[in-house]
Amino acid sequence: MTNVVTTTFVPGFRLIDGTDLNSVATEVNNALNGTTTVAINGTVGATTPNTGAFTSLTSSANTRRSTDSGVTAHAGGGRANAYAITKDITEVATVGSAADSVVLPASVAGMEMIVINDGANSMQVFANGTDTIDGTAGATGVAQAAAAKVQYTCYASGLWVSFKSA
Repeated sequence: MTNVVTTTFVPGFRLIDGTDLNSVATEVNNALNGTTTVAINGTVGATTPNTGAFTSLTSSANTRRSTDSGVTAHAGGGRANAYAITKDITEVATVGSAADSVVLPASVAGMEMIVINDGANSMQVFANGTDTIDGTAGATGVAQAAAAKVQYTCYASGLWVSFKSA
């Protein structure tokens, strides 16, 4: 979510043709799709919402998460040159040899990353900086077996836990 869109509501009712409402709805949909961060400032009728970016959105529909597929884990392993995971769901298609590597982004509480190892070998998943995965130092990393699907969840800053597929 790299873009930040700020929308100021014009005082009074502006729903004759729905233009202003549709514009905001589009921006919220973009935020749910992972393409935009929405910050709404101004007055809606007689109510002034808090200024700032959304910290959470609730939707009754399924939300789309960002994906990256066909990734190649860094040959030779190690955290320094590991493939940097930047999307919510990453499919690693090529793991040429055991311990080829990927690295999770810097953790933020509530963040979830799904990593799918479709490669032929086990790979090493590293945490960023001083973050840990299941109590293991980020610089050490954890092995993710071939064919494994793992959800990495950050429950507190710096702390990732993994939920592995059966």
